[in-house]
Formats: sequence, structure tokens, C-alpha cells
Amino acid sequence: MIAKDINPAFRAGLRDGLVRFARQQSPTTTTRLAIVGGLSLLLIAGGSVAVAGVIGALPGGEDTTLVGEPASHEGSGAGSLTLEPAPGDANKIRLELTCESAGTFTFPAGAGEMTCTADDVGTPRARAWIDLPLTEVSDTLSVDAGAGERWRLTATYLRADPLPLGVNANGDTFGVGGGPDGEPDLIAVLATNGRSGYVYADALADADGTTAAEGFRSPQDALEWQERNRGVRHSVPVYLEDGETVIGEFVIG
Repeated sequence: MIAKDINPAFRAGLRDGLVRFARQQSPTTTTRLAIVGGLSLLLIAGGSVAVAGVIGALPGGEDTTLVGEPASHEGSGAGSLTLEPAPGDANKIRLELTCESAGTFTFPAGAGEMTCTADDVGTPRARAWIDLPLTEVSDTLSVDAGAGERWRLTATYLRADPLPLGVNANGDTFGVGGGPDGEPDLIAVLATNGRSGYVYADALADADGTTAAEGFRSPQDALEWQERNRGVRHSVPVYLEDGETVIGEFVIG
């Protein structure tokens, strides 16, 4: 399964500033384990999208509780699921999309797109989910797909409560970004060896083009940077939350 353009949580390769200047999409990412940390191109982030697995709540993320019973709809081609009213304590909704045939399927609410091959069908690779605020969805959730391309959409209401960032013995904050506490000094990632850990935000910014983007004065500057770095793999160390113990590497490129 290939997932692409799913959410700004997918800060893979170039970040928003570079993408905005270059007016190009971020690199397509092939997932292996979970889109909150499949390949080393992905950061773990709040409001996450996942494939085939769930990583537990991390500092700076959210503690989520399922509220009520899930609602499902199976469709072929374009179709939709109509929601029941949300319970009073719900503030998010989890949308889980499963490929039941090969094809390309668009999530509701413009949340992204996933492509499945025939080999993906019936395996964990055929399932992806995303949690969205209730304010971002309507009562009718629409999925778009080609004629004869089959899918199943499941929607479950959630109660999501933000968690504070952690602080290590050196005074560095660690966790996922995008929450009320802002960006941490150490950002949660999944290393190439499959271990979850943290990379320093400054090192990540240097590797993924964010630092370079601060000096761009035109779209051409961004495109030239992109061309110079085409095919180049940038590796940064992945640490435990102490920011000192190296447990792997995080690769961009």
C-alpha cells in the first residue's frame, strides 16, 4: 500500500516551507509498519495517520478513548457513510479505510489518498486510519474510488485529551509536535531499525531542508536546493528520551 498527501503530519522529506515554495508534493511514502512511523521518512505526530498498527500515546500527543460503537459502510467506486450524531463527550473521529480490491482510494474530508495493490488486499497493508477533529468533518463521509474498486470505511467517535511534552534530565523537551506545548527539542520518530526514539529538532531541520528554506527568496531557490539534494540521503541519530543514548538512525532522502 502506498499512502500519499494524507496530512501535514506526514512531514516526509521537505517540510511545508520548502513544499510551498517549490509548489511540489512531498515524496510519496511506501509504508511498511505504520504511518505513525513506518519507514524512516516519517515523523510521529499528533493528529496522526496510521497503517497496520498503533503506537501508544507519547508525550505531546493525545490520550484517546473510543466513544460509542463504530459505524461501517462497504462501497465500490464513489460512496459515502452517513454518521449518527456525536456523543456529547466526543471531540474527534477516527476514520479507518480498508482496501478490499486493488485501486486508489481518497479519504473523506480531503484527508488524503491511499493506493493498494492486489498483494495488499487482505493484509494489514490494506488498512489506514486517521483521527480528525469533529469540526473538520460533516455528517456525510465520502470516499472516492474508481469504478469497481471496493473499500470499507469505519468511523468511530473519540475523546482525545492532549498530553504534555516530557522533559529529560538535561532540560530538553521530548515528544510529538503539533500539540498545545509546541515543537519539542527532541521529536519522536521511528528509526530505520524499527525502534521508536527521538531526533534533535535542529538536526532534523538541517537534514530535511527546513533550515535551508529560511534563506530562500524565490521558488527557484527551493527548486535548485531540491535538485542539489536529489538522490542524497541525510541521516540523523535517533536517541532515547535522554537525548544521549543512540539507538538508531533516521534517514531522509
